[in-house]
Amino acid sequence: METDPAIDEIRKVRREISAEVGHDPRRLMAHYMDYEKQLRREGRYRFADSPSTEATQAVLNDKPRKD
Repeated sequence: METDPAIDEIRKVRREISAEVGHDPRRLMAHYMDYEKQLRREGRYRFADSPSTEATQAVLNDKPRKD
């Protein structure tokens, strides 16, 4: 199976970032959240915001239809 150089590069960068935070999932998540805040401030990218908590909860509580 051939490897994709772009995928290999993405995986390499992800491993490097994980190593920078000591492979700690909480620190890794904090890193990505900080990075997202930085990108939002710069305004160069558009983000799809999560639905509101109320809307999410309504979907989670919805019962399947009995057709």
